[in-house]
Amino acid sequence: MVKSQQVNGDSAAQRSRAENEDHQRRQNGAFFDHVVQMKFRALPRSPIRIFPIAMAEKCENEDNGGSRTPVFWIVGANDVFFSQINWQKTIDHTPATDNQACIPGLGHNRTAANYPLVYRWIDSRCGRDGALVKLGTNELRGNMASTSIRSAGDGIIRAELCCTFDAVVSPKSVWQRIPAKVEKTKISATLPDGATAFFFTATDRDYHGVAMPVSSPFTPVKKR
Repeated sequence: MVKSQQVNGDSAAQRSRAENEDHQRRQNGAFFDHVVQMKFRALPRSPIRIFPIAMAEKCENEDNGGSRTPVFWIVGANDVFFSQINWQKTIDHTPATDNQACIPGLGHNRTAANYPLVYRWIDSRCGRDGALVKLGTNELRGNMASTSIRSAGDGIIRAELCCTFDAVVSPKSVWQRIPAKVEKTKISATLPDGATAFFFTATDRDYHGVAMPVSSPFTPVKKR
């Protein structure tokens, strides 16, 4: 009798945990949908989704054909739940990726949808604001790292090379930020010896003290 009660109690606890987790997932999804719908009141069926956290499975499996709507990826360079390596793989495997932003010094949070950069991105997709900066793939020749500029937005006012020297990139990795040179079609900087991974960030508009640059892909450095 006691054993049966214990088993029933364990089952109830497991159901309760599962229900709480499911509620949290629905709540998170509703939060992001709410933010998007607020910006798309004229468009009942929102053509844009925001994924500041790991949503790869939904993006890759939606309609059995992958996500068909533009996706803006945001992650903190020190996010404890979503490594930069997996983040970049998710981006690369999502055909509808429109832009990405890896924010140096940012950890894990669920407030990315409130960032000014996100609102501007949504407005730009609706034709209510100019396009964001958009960076291309990275290139490394010797110690000279560079990334192409696909869109300069309002005109890039600041760019940085972010690199780490950690053998294994983790949420505790320290990212050194080095001012980068902005040219017409590319951004470049000298990558310090011993760096193990890097990416570039670029900003064309300041947001009241909130650093919100877009970024180029996270790129590990091959041993030479």
